[in-house]
Amino acid sequence: MRDARRRWGAGGAVGFAGGGALRGRRTLLLNDAAAVLSTSDHGESVTYRPSAGGTLSRTALVVRAEPDLVQGQSEFARYQRATVWIRNDATLGITAPNDNGDKVDVALREGDAAVTCRVVKVVAGDSGLWELEVTR
Repeated sequence: MRDARRRWGAGGAVGFAGGGALRGRRTLLLNDAAAVLSTSDHGESVTYRPSAGGTLSRTALVVRAEPDLVQGQSEFARYQRATVWIRNDATLGITAPNDNGDKVDVALREGDAAVTCRVVKVVAGDSGLWELEVTR
C-alpha cells in the first residue's frame, strides 16, 4: 500500500507524497547541477552582470552555437550566440535572471577571450538551473 504512494521523477523515486517528496526532488536537482557545473568536468568561469549593477563570478556550462550570418543594411554580419546553464542559487549562481539588461562575459568560441554578451532570453529555469540564451 505504501509503495503505491511513491512519486517518481527524472532521477527515479524521489520520496513519498507530501513534503518529503518536494525536498527530495530539490536535493536531486541541486546535486545534478553541482555535478554538471563542476569546473573539473564541464563548467567554466563566467562573469554575470545583473542590470542592477555589479558583477558575479560564477561557474556555468556554456553550449556554443555556430555563428549565423545576418544580412545588415549593406553587408552580412556574424551573429554569435550561446546557451549558458547557471545554478539557481543565491551563493553559487543567480536567483532572478533578467532578459532586459543582464549580461554575461563568456567566450563564444572555446579558447577565445571572454566578451560581454546580452541575455536575450530566459529559456527555462527550475530549482537547480537556469537556461539562458546570450548573444553578442
